Amino acid sequence: MQNLIRIPGCRITAVCDVRAERTDWATKQITAAGQPAYLYFFRHSTPAERARDLAAFHASELPYIFGRLDQLATFAPNWPLPPPSSEESQLSAALLSYWTSFVRDGAPTAAGQPPWPRFTAQDRAYLDIDDRPAAARDLHHGAFAFAEALVASRRQQGRGWRLDIGFSSGEQR
Repeated sequence: MQNLIRIPGCRITAVCDVRAERTDWATKQITAAGQPAYLYFFRHSTPAERARDLAAFHASELPYIFGRLDQLATFAPNWPLPPPSSEESQLSAALLSYWTSFVRDGAPTAAGQPPWPRFTAQDRAYLDIDDRPAAARDLHHGAFAFAEALVASRRQQGRGWRLDIGFSSGEQR
């Protein structure tokens, strides 16, 4: 990523989901290069998701962002379907607007919605997406620092940072 940031005339701006690996590192690198970064935490869940004990799972925001709530049954038949309601449609319209403006202008905005704050190392601002988007700060205080310390420690040991943790580790305890 640092090589990309140094390309003359290259402008990198990012919207990062906090579930993405090394999000804190990436947003800090982007802001250190003087480019805006926007962090979001999608925690909105539907009754169908909760019934399957999924809550807001990885990528569950995508049908909202792309305005495809009504087509989930066709292209993702196993996906827990949101209820066909005006609230779900409004949330999808807001996210579609944020992402469209981000692609078009480099800054995520949505008419009638709260401003999406820029992430900086000082403010650690993000957009909290539940039933309605809301600006917030300092998500999961300490969690990113812990993850970065773990990655650094594992690299110093010459170990992979992910594949030998948890289910895939093969370690006996």
